[in-house]
Amino acid sequence: MNLDARKHEPPQATLAISQYLGLTWLAISEPLKYFSFQGVVTAVAGVISVLALPALVLRALNKRESFAASTTWSWLVIFFEIWVVERLVTGSHGITPGGIQNVLVFAIFCSAGLGSQVTDRYLSEGDFLRKVRDLALVGTILSVAMNYRDLSFASRFVGMGAVTGVALIGLIAARCMPYKSKFASGIEALFFAIIMLSASRAYLLFTAVFIALPRYSSKSSHRTQKSRALTTFIRLILAVTAFFLYGPIKDRFAQNDGASLGGIVVGTSGRSALWNVLLSNLDGQSLIGHGAGASQDLVAVSFNGIAQPHNDYLRILFDYGPIGLVLWCSVVLFMIAYSLRVLVSRISSGIDHSLPLATLVLCILLATFQFLDNVVIYVFMIAPIMVSFGYLVNLQGRLDLKLLK
Repeated sequence: MNLDARKHEPPQATLAISQYLGLTWLAISEPLKYFSFQGVVTAVAGVISVLALPALVLRALNKRESFAASTTWSWLVIFFEIWVVERLVTGSHGITPGGIQNVLVFAIFCSAGLGSQVTDRYLSEGDFLRKVRDLALVGTILSVAMNYRDLSFASRFVGMGAVTGVALIGLIAARCMPYKSKFASGIEALFFAIIMLSASRAYLLFTAVFIALPRYSSKSSHRTQKSRALTTFIRLILAVTAFFLYGPIKDRFAQNDGASLGGIVVGTSGRSALWNVLLSNLDGQSLIGHGAGASQDLVAVSFNGIAQPHNDYLRILFDYGPIGLVLWCSVVLFMIAYSLRVLVSRISSGIDHSLPLATLVLCILLATFQFLDNVVIYVFMIAPIMVSFGYLVNLQGRLDLKLLK
């Protein structure tokens, strides 16, 4: 059976407001930061999201098209957001600006994901991925333009995570799109170049693994597979060559602060020191944590000029306790498991699997990068990921209903 999921979608050509709320951060995050509007806009968007959440929750729980997946994920997200709000209000740390920021950011990505899950307005899966890619392209170009001003290009971009995160999301969407062209390949090359120039270890490693995977294709001949294998080999050779020849990459991977993790000396850019401070202050927090924003404030007091723990699992454990960590891990693991199940099902049925493939990669990105970064408060990363997952749940539910009829 060779079915095309797009044939089962109504001829819509637009996205919902909640989806734009989540995806537009890819394009506007750097300009907002450049003009010092990021905090204000995030706060406004967060308040709007908090007000919209009750209606979105009710609609998500009543939406029959998505079956159990919609209900399960909705409850997981709801319980986590409720726990975050409860720990903001009752936490021993008190209500702080950092805690309020966390609650508002969580509300943004929760409302974006739930809104994407329940909307009746949508594009085809390929067009949706193109929208993600194009918004990431706009954000990447704006970031390059705004940061190419004072220092040399390479030194200015080393370690710059924001533009790299946007570029990586754009690269994932671009490589999973079912439609290819020379222009699209050029966009992929731009995303890849930005990631290389950033010398960000986690982004480089993830990108190297990602490009080694076979590119999405609804049809795959033996000749095409050989071509892919050759292209992948060349890319890996270039990546390894860059590692040995490009000094900033070597330094950030192997030298840097020379921290020892499990007996292996690696560069953590001081992250190990941040983690040690948080771990040493976990005693006596019981099951509920110190309260929303507590980890940020402890890091800010202990380290001049640093305000984030650079490990979201540790952040959530410290702020919201084991209860919060279990709730959040349940959300992320469910996203990975559902995306994988849909991907395997569509491949075996010969159905277009571009969206579940992209969503699975994005969910794995979310799960892995939380060990080294502050993804849960990076709206420009987590909101598009949540929108993509909610969209997959939405479209797959509709597709399942139509295939049953």
